[in-house]
Amino acid sequence: MDKTIGIFGGGQLGRMMAQAALPLNIQCTFFEANTDCPAGVLGQVFSSQDEQGLKQFIESADVFSLEFENTPVA
Repeated sequence: MDKTIGIFGGGQLGRMMAQAALPLNIQCTFFEANTDCPAGVLGQVFSSQDEQGLKQFIESADVFSLEFENTPVA
């Protein structure tokens, strides 16, 4: 895989993002409290419950995205 997207959140939306990335040869990793999350079948999940998980997640990706659909515009 050429690039890796780090996705903050591993729910249904994160899983759909990872599914869309697969045909583009893009790998996804996830930062999520529940390491048994829906997106976990498509990429590595790093625990948001400890600082080490955050460090590993940051090192795992080239770019980052949020999977939270309720992000306010302002």
